Amino acid sequence: MKKTLLNSFILLLFLLQIASLSAVTKNNWYEKSRYGLFVHYVPGLSIYPAGGSSSDINVVANYFNAKQLAVDAQAFGMEYVIITAFHAKMRPIYPSAVTEKWRPGNSSTRDCIRDLINELKPRGIKLMLYVHSTDGFEFPAAELANTGWGDSTSNYLKWNNYVTELMTEAGKRYGTDLDGFWLDMTMSADYKNMIDKPRIRQALLAGNPNRVLAGNGSNLKDGMDYSSREYYPSGAVSTWKGSAIQTAVLAGSKADRYKWWACTKQGTWGARLTPEELYRFSVLQAAVNYDGGMAWAASPYIGGGWEDGVKEMFEGSANYMKEVDGSLKGTLPSSSYPTISSKTLATLNNGIAATKSADEKYEYIHVLNPPTGRTLTLPVPADGKKFNEALFMNTGNAVTLNQTTQNLILELPMTDQWDTVNSVIRLSASNYGAPTNYVVINNTDTLIKYVGTKWVSSLNRGMGDYKDDVAATTANGEYFTLTFEGDGIEYIAPKGPSYGNAEIFIDGVSKGQFSQYATTYTIQQAIYSNKTLTYGSHTLKVVKTSSSYCQIDAIKIYQNSPSALRPVKLLPKMEVYPNPVGEVLNINCAKINEIIRLSLYSANGDLLKKVENTNFTNGVNLSDFSKGMYIVQATFADDSNLNSTFIKL
Repeated sequence: MKKTLLNSFILLLFLLQIASLSAVTKNNWYEKSRYGLFVHYVPGLSIYPAGGSSSDINVVANYFNAKQLAVDAQAFGMEYVIITAFHAKMRPIYPSAVTEKWRPGNSSTRDCIRDLINELKPRGIKLMLYVHSTDGFEFPAAELANTGWGDSTSNYLKWNNYVTELMTEAGKRYGTDLDGFWLDMTMSADYKNMIDKPRIRQALLAGNPNRVLAGNGSNLKDGMDYSSREYYPSGAVSTWKGSAIQTAVLAGSKADRYKWWACTKQGTWGARLTPEELYRFSVLQAAVNYDGGMAWAASPYIGGGWEDGVKEMFEGSANYMKEVDGSLKGTLPSSSYPTISSKTLATLNNGIAATKSADEKYEYIHVLNPPTGRTLTLPVPADGKKFNEALFMNTGNAVTLNQTTQNLILELPMTDQWDTVNSVIRLSASNYGAPTNYVVINNTDTLIKYVGTKWVSSLNRGMGDYKDDVAATTANGEYFTLTFEGDGIEYIAPKGPSYGNAEIFIDGVSKGQFSQYATTYTIQQAIYSNKTLTYGSHTLKVVKTSSSYCQIDAIKIYQNSPSALRPVKLLPKMEVYPNPVGEVLNINCAKINEIIRLSLYSANGDLLKKVENTNFTNGVNLSDFSKGMYIVQATFADDSNLNSTFIKL
């Protein structure tokens, strides 16, 4: 029986490994973050306050002022910091044995990253490391040869060995103290053609499988969990477009819009924006963004301190946030009044951008373009919420609220007036229910399995969808499935004139036909909802049955059973790396310390080896295995099992 069951896993696991590189990192700090600081501190690029730079990595590292950076990040109101671990010529600002092995003399003796962690952590600020996997073109000739940059004869194996060793070292060095990586240029031809995506993913997760992995330009099929963008807008801030993905914009270094490190010496104005401009665009981004919000880029001098005007810009923005504390950081885009991602400050519907609290109790109406007079009239909430209280957060005074079947009318008291920077009205929902424990699965998530040849993804739609994308099919009979753990499910998709019915199954039992039709296009609609399932593992199946289109935007998985008493989680998974593997196979899963036994099987399901009573964080030796495909099964203390496949070189 065991052999038969294992055989059934082989093809499925192997195909999943090839087709899917992104894991599921849900309901984490990054998805609720709206405000971060993006810091480039790079030897040979960053300048001293009086101008000039140094290419000596130890000089630059020894002058790094970790405490001042952390103190300022806190004063700026930052939820997280991204800092360059290595960029130009890939020279780490920490002691790197891997770098010294491959490229002697190219890492610092001081650990700037550990010093920064020690300063940020007590202040509750998360840390992500900016890294680059394709900066080899800047290496001297000897280093190019030694690392295999551009050598395609072995499918860039040598370069990937170097890169994954370097990333693994960083991941293990900082462990759970490091909250994420921000990998640059994942959209580049070099990354697409040269980098072994599964290997680099495993390397970035070494030491902490729950890290956030964000890729600049990621397509979410390249080993990253989140996509980010560097945005170079021109013109007035009022014309800049928001984005559903994290957006990094240069706020300092006014001397050169493409230099993201300190490059404007003191005595010359270095801030690109006013506090009001920076704050207002952050509000817009919070209303449309699901991952990371704004990552404002500004960087300290060698030795510390900021370009003229930068500190005042950030502190001024932080003061505006304090006036309406709770309405921006730690929030999610509003479901009552969703803002379309392509909107600008000048083109907002009703002059507002809206956010909501994570528990759905509050909706925050950011009035960025105030109406004439003290009355704001809004349409009915898109999610059907009913409000029983309204508060003008700028002053703390009550707002008159009148909700009808046609609209929502909000009137400021006679003593108050609209703030020209941002007025915030907090609406309290009377029908939000008890706090729910749920996770949202986007249509791009690899847990969703699409069956049929007509499924296509539509990205960056600018329509207001969750994460600004949907998947759709035009063929009747095509379907998708999702296996999940929980006691409730909600299928979310747009409705519109060209959409028809879908038949929905739970655990193989039809629940009937459900319509996606509407006379006008409407986003983020709950097509099917069932929150009364028995807690456990279930499978949702949605089959297109009529009309032109069937779409999926997202799925909500609920875990509210009193018997569950556990945080939101998805079905567990185990990853192995490197894959293909040479001598030592590493295991990566959330419960690695609870593994009591590893069993290794051939592709035919024959048991070849058992390993017990050892520390599996050090991997398992495969020197006695011949070339081929194998299955590894981990058995845990609770007698549960996880399986994965690998190829031995």
